[in-house]
Amino acid sequence: MGILNPKPGGGNVWDNGTLGNFWSDYLTRYPNATGLAGLGIGDTPFVINENNIDRHPLMEPIIIAELPPWASLLFISLSTLTLLMAYRARRKKNDI
Repeated sequence: MGILNPKPGGGNVWDNGTLGNFWSDYLTRYPNATGLAGLGIGDTPFVINENNIDRHPLMEPIIIAELPPWASLLFISLSTLTLLMAYRARRKKNDI
């Protein structure tokens, strides 16, 4: 999936100038491609067509860690508790 920013003259921008996308068929299409200085970025641009080129394709997918399901509930609970405590403290202050 690319970064879908319109590019002048048609096409899309498939990299942010530093990092691109992981393409599962990158090494099949470009078997001689190598990574740049251990950065995990391919040295050969991935060409979709003449208007769509990923100039910084990733050699391997990036794993984005997800929060466990309970983390959202914990965050909401703590936020609610904090707001409730602030409300009670303010109300107590106004009663004095």
